[in-house]
Amino acid sequence: MGRRDTENLTIGEKRLVKQYVAEMPGGVSVREATSLAKALNRPKEMIIAAIEEARNKFILRASRYVDIHMQAAEQAIEDGDNETAGKLSQWAIENISGEGKRIVNKQVETGTGAKVFVGIKLGGVNEQSLVKIDE
Repeated sequence: MGRRDTENLTIGEKRLVKQYVAEMPGGVSVREATSLAKALNRPKEMIIAAIEEARNKFILRASRYVDIHMQAAEQAIEDGDNETAGKLSQWAIENISGEGKRIVNKQVETGTGAKVFVGIKLGGVNEQSLVKIDE
């Protein structure tokens, strides 16, 4: 499978896959890829190829983004902007991971608004509410 396998995906679908990969530091399981393929109504092989392509691009660019982030933090320190330097350092500590493991666990922010969970109806699955509002 190569680049040609993902050419038929729309720009929006490619962005969705790219974002999904970026938010899954431990990788995407075959089950998750299959679910994404069903949600997008695309062949599983096409979505797996898109995930591999997005992950490879992410890995190739990751060190550059880390360097840019570090340079910004160092510049903030040089400028005496300790607040910005602290925020940049905190973000790095919470978000940068290696092999799916983080230095510290992210703090979960609890919002005051309603939470909306949206599901996808699949054939052969027991009927359940597709939208749940948790207040």
